[in-house]
Amino acid sequence: MSNTCDKILPSPLLINENQEKSIVYITLNRPDARNAFTRKMLDILHSWLVNFPTTYSRHQYRAVVLRANGEDFCAGADLSWMASAQAMTPEENEADARVLAEVLSMLSNLPIPTLAEVKGRVIGGGLGFVAAVDIAIATDSFHGKFSESLLGLVPATIAPYIVRAIGDRATRALFLTANSINAKKAVEFGLLHEVVSTDQLSNRCDEILNAICACAPKSQMAIKEQLSFLREELQKKPFIHIQQDSISRLAKVRVSDEAVEGLNAFIEKRDPVWRKKTDQIKA
Repeated sequence: MSNTCDKILPSPLLINENQEKSIVYITLNRPDARNAFTRKMLDILHSWLVNFPTTYSRHQYRAVVLRANGEDFCAGADLSWMASAQAMTPEENEADARVLAEVLSMLSNLPIPTLAEVKGRVIGGGLGFVAAVDIAIATDSFHGKFSESLLGLVPATIAPYIVRAIGDRATRALFLTANSINAKKAVEFGLLHEVVSTDQLSNRCDEILNAICACAPKSQMAIKEQLSFLREELQKKPFIHIQQDSISRLAKVRVSDEAVEGLNAFIEKRDPVWRKKTDQIKA
């Protein structure tokens, strides 16, 4: 018998299949943790994506909307979860890294249009979600950052989607410096499609959904299929090979000396050993 004082924790991910609108709403639901994703959150999304063909055949949804509760869209991977990698075997680490890679791949390759409603802070892996969808609309409160290199990590599994969205040169600058970008700069880079005020986000996304639903669904599927084919042709090698490489890189770096130091420093609220101020660096 459970204690009456036990708390029933809310699901970290909410999936609302709105049959009336023919839209699926996927909501990140850890607002107190700035919607940092955990293995449980990814497992829920992974399961839904795996079963999407059956879901679609029953209801023929027209679009998927990814959004978040609270002020921030997503603070990336939960660092307590990432730190737990230190106690895992190499095989367990690879399996753990594979979950995010497969979620991003399936989200990117859904046969129907995908849209992200983005707001507030979006860190690391959260930007991977933004880059993986077809259309990303953000509020002017957007604040993006690839913080992995500050923690001794590598943004490995999201890298293919970021490079695809903004190109190699811009990706290098953002990955290597962990510099923040605002909404205007994210639009210039191509990470976001447009920016609206916070009170207009929902209305603007509804306008885009109406535009999507005005188009022929089989035509949209054919367009996405062709674009995926062209992407792989232009890369000169199957995308799945790049994905496997990114999984292996992340699995290895998660247990590296720098990752252990970086994550421990963050949890202990101190600077990692490598951090120096510019005035400490002699020319």
